[in-house]
Amino acid sequence: MELHLSAPSRFSPVFSVPGLSFNLSKPRSLCIGSCSCFSRGQSLIPKPQLNPKTITPVPDPREEEEVEMEDGDEGFQKAAASQGICGQIEKLVFFKRYKEALELFEILQLRGGRSAVGASTYDSLVTACIGLSYSGFLDEGIEIFESMSRDSKMKPRAMHYACMIELLGREGLLDEALELIRDAPFSPTTNMWAALLTACRIHKNLELGKFAAEKLFGMEPEKLSNYIVLLNIYNSCGRAADGAKVLEALKKKGLRLLPACTWIEVKKQPHRFIFGDKSHPESIKIYERLDNLIKEMVKQGYAPMEKHLLPDVGQHEQRMLNYHSEKLAVAYGLISTQDYTPLHLVQGHRICSDCHSAIKLITLITKREIVVRDASRFHHFKHGSCSCGDYW
Repeated sequence: MELHLSAPSRFSPVFSVPGLSFNLSKPRSLCIGSCSCFSRGQSLIPKPQLNPKTITPVPDPREEEEVEMEDGDEGFQKAAASQGICGQIEKLVFFKRYKEALELFEILQLRGGRSAVGASTYDSLVTACIGLSYSGFLDEGIEIFESMSRDSKMKPRAMHYACMIELLGREGLLDEALELIRDAPFSPTTNMWAALLTACRIHKNLELGKFAAEKLFGMEPEKLSNYIVLLNIYNSCGRAADGAKVLEALKKKGLRLLPACTWIEVKKQPHRFIFGDKSHPESIKIYERLDNLIKEMVKQGYAPMEKHLLPDVGQHEQRMLNYHSEKLAVAYGLISTQDYTPLHLVQGHRICSDCHSAIKLITLITKREIVVRDASRFHHFKHGSCSCGDYW
């Protein structure tokens, strides 16, 4: 059986917390915004260096103009206050040009315009931090988190805490993430605990994962995804018996595990696949292409991640791990489109770890780009890697 979960969405901005201290050395810059948990659906494209006096806006159908900065800090503050600079930061983040957004924010700070930064710009900055967290932008994220209340006098909201928890979680700083939750000046929200639970899944921290899951069970007892994350933590830690208990608890609550579905559009026609699906008219060709792909993937070191299966599946279902809906959709896309054509998939749940690893290898073998939109974020697979940095 293919198991997925719907992940809580991630957010943006960051603020400072009085009395919060992280034992982190070597802060790298004043800009933190680009370090958050926004998924990078497309790769970053190198762009020209930003000029502190002349900033070319990201193309916008409503306005094509250049923002000319007056000499001196006062002129810069006026431009920032009029949303000229802040607007450009938000546009850069929207188009996933995160590093440039941070560079521009650093210029803004150095020129004394940070007091003009509003909540929406901070939202964009934190989004950028999450987008660049794979490149080690944690310190920048912390600085932006702190600068919000310090420089702009904004109180942090739950969404900002959730972003910061994800940033810390990406770096494996789970104790610091828990400290941040406990120090919040309000009752922790489900999104904050869910961000911690996801980090525990990635880093296989069973004890803290159980603690976060229990908090979520009390707050939203019928939300299936929380149970599935805990089950996957048990399985990845070799605790299949405990995973079986979670599955039994689901059955007692009357919660059903529904099969995941994946859609792909070819020639303007949508095609839907489920686990082990053989209903498609071209099933024979699909399975033949997928089996050949798997042989190539094995040569590259691929091995199915059986630990992520349910504890009560048999050997037949373990073999069927190769035929998850995502893999079937990819195989169909490969046989139905010309070479080098990008493939675009939509997955109704969260993509599983095995399919995530498999699709990375498939992009290497086929020289294709594959974009998967799952319940968590966009995954842009290219040259054997994913835009999410293997954190979702």
